[in-house]
Amino acid sequence: MLVAGEAGSGKTTLIEAMVEQLDGSTSVITGACDPLSTPRPLGPLRDFAADPASGLADLELGDRDAASLFAEVLRRLQDATRPTVMIVEDVHWADEATLDFLRFMGRRVRHSQAVIVCTYRDDELGADHPLRIVLGQLAALATTHRLDVPPLSVDAVAQLAGVTAIEAVDLHDRTEGNALPWRRCDDHRRDHGPHPRSVRWLEELSSTATCCSTC
Repeated sequence: MLVAGEAGSGKTTLIEAMVEQLDGSTSVITGACDPLSTPRPLGPLRDFAADPASGLADLELGDRDAASLFAEVLRRLQDATRPTVMIVEDVHWADEATLDFLRFMGRRVRHSQAVIVCTYRDDELGADHPLRIVLGQLAALATTHRLDVPPLSVDAVAQLAGVTAIEAVDLHDRTEGNALPWRRCDDHRRDHGPHPRSVRWLEELSSTATCCSTC
């Protein structure tokens, strides 16, 4: 599954909600790609290997043939006694080796009890971005599904903020429908009660949305 959306659109929140619906019979493992000047080779696999509960904890990454490594991951998923959800976050930052891993697994994961969920920022993929080629190859597979996470609508902002339709239009314009400011509002509401609707509050929302679009 490919989950696409701009920064702060709610991709991770969506996946977290999905994971919460799973029962204890499903194993969930998470790895991430990082915005490093020199990306970690196979960063997500290193995260899986560092998780004692992943089933890949003793995976030897070292200097080994990539095809052999990928085949071992697939075999372990096939031999697993429980279904596995393998989450790979922020693949727009993936190194070439990780992209090769996704190519390899994308063509073979149907022979296991695993589902691979990848998130990425579709607004950061230029015409020559290496992920574009991989997405095209994966999209051609019958087992690949893409889910786009769009910006919030005006109605959604009104519901989340508890404001009138006219106020919601202004808030929507300020945040450009970005979901992250509203998640922070929910955190504030849970910890401190309703956030006072003020000019400062609006400025904080706008600042958060701007930060999301540039970080």
